[in-house]
Amino acid sequence: MVDKKTITLTILGTFLLMFLSMNVSAIDYTPHTQDTDFTFSITSNNATGCNLTLINTPTDIIIINQVGTKTSQTFNFSIDSGNYSEQGDYCHQIECFDGSNYNTGDECRSVSLLGKELTTSKAISYFVIFIISILVFMGLLLLGIYLPEGNKKDELTGYILAISNLKYLKYVILGFSYLTLLWLSYFSWMVVYAYLDFNFLSNIFRFMFTFLAVLTFPLFILFCYLTIANLIRDSKVGESLSYGLQIK
Repeated sequence: MVDKKTITLTILGTFLLMFLSMNVSAIDYTPHTQDTDFTFSITSNNATGCNLTLINTPTDIIIINQVGTKTSQTFNFSIDSGNYSEQGDYCHQIECFDGSNYNTGDECRSVSLLGKELTTSKAISYFVIFIISILVFMGLLLLGIYLPEGNKKDELTGYILAISNLKYLKYVILGFSYLTLLWLSYFSWMVVYAYLDFNFLSNIFRFMFTFLAVLTFPLFILFCYLTIANLIRDSKVGESLSYGLQIK
């Protein structure tokens, strides 16, 4: 029983960590989609020219030195998508010249997979989906664990008294709990990967989903084997009971 509680708490703790991290991973800048071109403009009434000198990325500094295309007093810049290959904050350093003085500034963006901000309404919706999925998973898992896995027996002698079909329901319910866990791992992976700058947690959920997905077919084969084996055995046991024989 202790082991089951430990496993359950570990699973719950891992999933809850993802949603707690949403509160500390808010987007500070306007979002931008990963691996897409970025175009922006700045306006200066006094500048005669503006230059995009470099980009501070989450892991490096990229030297650009791009001269802004001037239209009236607006300077336009276009940066290739290859510069936005990672998720995180990108700040573009701009230098403008008015003929005698240089002024600098930053144009910052938060790059994410979808280029969308995780708003409060989205976070609440995802959290509700997560909680409902967890409750369904835990309900199915506990029901599957506590359903009997054998036929009804005499407690003193161990002889089978009657055939119980609840073991087949047990297999089905445990199968659905497994599929719910598979869905939870995929859902968590997608939310973390798309909205949160938390690569370590994203990799954990990706590994969990991949591992569970790979096991799905072998477990389905095992489910079919156990079901067929029990059907054959119950058929023989039922026939023996009908003749008044005692079987353990």
